[in-house]
Order: sequence, then structure tokens, then C-alpha cells
Amino acid sequence: MVLITQDTFYQENAKRMAEASDFMQQEVRNLFPTVANTGAIAHHHTPPAATWDAPADAAVAAKEAEISSSQDYQRGDRPDWAEQRGTGSSKSAAFVAKAKALREERQKHAQLLKQKVVSSGGSSTSAGVSRDGSEQQSGAQQGPATQKPVLLSTLDLRTLPQEMKKLPKEIQKLPKELQKDFTHLVEDSKVVVEESNQVLRLAAAEAAAEAEARLEQARSDAEVQFKKAIKKASPSPRQQFILIRWAQKVAGALVGVATAAFLMFYQWVVEPAPPHSLRVKAFAALTQGVLRGAMLTFFASASDFTRRLTSVEANAKFSRLDAGPEEDWEAVPADFRRVVLSIKQNYNVRYVYCWHGLPAYWGGVMPDTPTLAGVTGSTLVYPKPTSSIAEVEPSLLWSPAVLAGVGIADNPYGLYSAMHAYLASSAVDGVKVDCQAGVGLVGSVLGGGPAAARQFQAALEDSIALHFPGNHAINCMCHSSENFYRFSRTA
Repeated sequence: MVLITQDTFYQENAKRMAEASDFMQQEVRNLFPTVANTGAIAHHHTPPAATWDAPADAAVAAKEAEISSSQDYQRGDRPDWAEQRGTGSSKSAAFVAKAKALREERQKHAQLLKQKVVSSGGSSTSAGVSRDGSEQQSGAQQGPATQKPVLLSTLDLRTLPQEMKKLPKEIQKLPKELQKDFTHLVEDSKVVVEESNQVLRLAAAEAAAEAEARLEQARSDAEVQFKKAIKKASPSPRQQFILIRWAQKVAGALVGVATAAFLMFYQWVVEPAPPHSLRVKAFAALTQGVLRGAMLTFFASASDFTRRLTSVEANAKFSRLDAGPEEDWEAVPADFRRVVLSIKQNYNVRYVYCWHGLPAYWGGVMPDTPTLAGVTGSTLVYPKPTSSIAEVEPSLLWSPAVLAGVGIADNPYGLYSAMHAYLASSAVDGVKVDCQAGVGLVGSVLGGGPAAARQFQAALEDSIALHFPGNHAINCMCHSSENFYRFSRTA
């Protein structure tokens, strides 16, 4: 899009009108370049050399002077040269007046258009144009030599669309031929602005995509470098194996030293101490505090005293005669009867007894066990030895039953009956009942040792009489007086 200056605008339109006026004589058509570059415009703008015909303009000016000075013109008669052109003086004068009026009208609309399109910001010596078409002088007096044409580079393209919206009303005031030209100019500017916006949007999208791609590539490169750094810093498999073995050896040595030191302290300091001495009380307090976790870990790894019953049936260790602890207990079904019968047949064994404790197992019955839901519930209690028991055996103060607790069956007879019925169906002939001396210990939280012994011993003998007739029971290991006084049908 090219923005034309005022002079070029007038000269181009004069040329078009001169070419379109076929009915005019040659002398009249030569008048338009002169008219277009005379008056106020000629005083402010220097026309381009390419369209300025000085000799023709001088000839026309001389002809106009001759007409105005002739007596025929003053009397209203036509001169001879007018007759030779074949046109009357009145027609020539009317055309001149019409051309002058058209020139003034075009000049007025061009000034309005210039005010709309050209940026209002300029030098202090430039002239402004009011909305009614009249010129307003601001600053110093403007001369022809200092006037410069306003080019497109001085416009603010950001405000061009808003300015273009105001042009249609002004274009309606111009002649139809000029309206068409300026309508095309406005449409071209809109197309340019829209294409520029599209180019900017595409450029922004391409820049964003390129930035995202570079960022992703940077992340990928950083990840690769990070993995390489880790791989470079990581030891080889052989080095890892050596480090693990040395760590195991060091840890085992430390644990061994600590265990040996603890056992030496216990055997040399705690165990020989009197039952109610300060050393025994202090060690008992430590086992209930900072040493409790270590003591429970030791009991769980070195003994069965903290384990509890979870089912009255055998596990997969008894799936066959040669099965062992390595069997998958969940995948392999138990066949305890087959194992028992194999023992009797292969080794010519007449009686097979099974072991269980008076509380079912060393640690009692596991609370909230689904497999025992229809058999009995259990309550976890933490017994406390009486002073007389602690005097006889002070180590009961930090025994597994005291530190880990015991799961006491809520229904002892239901528990014994379920166990004995399963054992009898598996070809078992009797039971050996152990850990009965603990009834006096757990009796401290069950209303006393004698009451607890009466309840458990009676339930045990009733179940044995039902499932193992002939008194096939063995009451074993240490007993207290509470146990002896409650034996009525077993020994």
C-alpha cells in the first residue's frame, strides 16, 4: 500500500478527468494541469518535475491574459480564435468556472482525507486542517521550501485499523470515482492488517513450538547426563557385592559385640542380684522402657514365647511325612491324618499325642482371628507377677508374657473342644498340656490364680473326657498349687 501526497493526488485526478473529457477542445484540456497546480496548493507544494509542463502552462496563462485584456471579452463578444475553436465564450467561461469549483471541492475533500489518514503529530511548523476544510496555522509561518510530504512510515500502524473505520463517512462526501479509489484503499489496508495479524500469530505459534521443543530437548539431555553421572558414580556389581558383604560383616560384628556385652552384663550383674535389690528393679524398669523393643525382638527371633494360636488345624508343614518349614503353607493343603497314620504304620507306633498349652499356645490366642471367629474370642492381657513369685523367680518381671502380653480365650471349653475334635479326627490319641504354671501369673489380671485355674482346668478335663476317653492326657512341666488342687480327672 502506497500513500500519495496531495499534489500527486490532484495531478493524477486532473489527468484522469482530462482524458475522460472527449468533448473538450485541446486548449481546454491543457487547462487542467495548470488549474491543479495554481491557487493555494501552488504556494505550499512543489509539484513533481515529471508532471509539471511549464511551457504549456505559460502558453495557457498568456492566452488567459489575452482573453481578459481584449475588448471583445470586456464587451462580451467572442474573439476570432474562439470562433475558430467552434465553441462560444459563454461555454468556455462556464467550463472554467465549473473546473474551478470542482478544483475547490476536491481540494476541500482532500484536506479532510489528509486530516484523517496522516498522523497528527509533526513538526511545530506544519499546518493543521480543521474538520470544515479550512487550514489552521500553528507555530512559525510555513514556507513552500520547508514543507515535506507525509509518508506511510510516519503513521502508527497500531491505530491504523481504528482510523480506517472512520473513513467511510468521509469517503461518501467525495465524487464517485474517488470513492471507488479510496474504498479500495481502505479494503487493502484491512487486508494488510489482517494478513499482518495472521503472520504474527503464526510466528508466535512457531516460536512457542520451537521453545517447547528446545525445552524438551534440554530436559532429555539433562536426564541423559544425570543418568550418565549416576552410572559413573555408582559402583560396579562386583564392588557392590564386596561393599554389601563388608557391611554385613561389620553389622554382624557390632551386633555380636553388643549382644555379648549385654549378656555379660546380665549374667554378671543382674542375675546374681537379690530379688528385691536395686539392680533387679532398675533392670526391670529398663525392660519396660528403652530396652522393651530390643527384648521383644530377641524373644521373637530366639524363642516361640511371643507367638499366638491362629487356627486349631495343622498347617502345610504337615501336608506329608517329609514336609518341612520351607513348604508354601498357603498353596499346599494340609493332610494331618495321613501324616499321623504314616507314623503309626511306618514306625509301629501305638499312641500319638499332640502338644498344646493351657492358654492354647505360649502367647495365648491371637485376638480378632477370622479362623477362630466361630470358636472363641480373646483378650490381650499384660500380667504382673506377685511379689512372692518375683521373689522365687525375678526374671518373670521381664518375661515374654509380661512384655508381650498373653491372649486369653473368652471361651476356654469351646477352644479346647475345637482343638481336640480336630486332633481326634486326624487319628491323634491324646494331648500333652504344657505351660500350666503360667495360670498363677495371668491370674493377677483375671481375679487371682485359683479362680483362673479352676476355670481352665475344668474346661480342659471336660474336653479330654469327650474326645479322648480313657484319660489320654498328660499335665506337664512346672505346676503351682493352684493347678494341683484343680486336677480331678487327669494327672
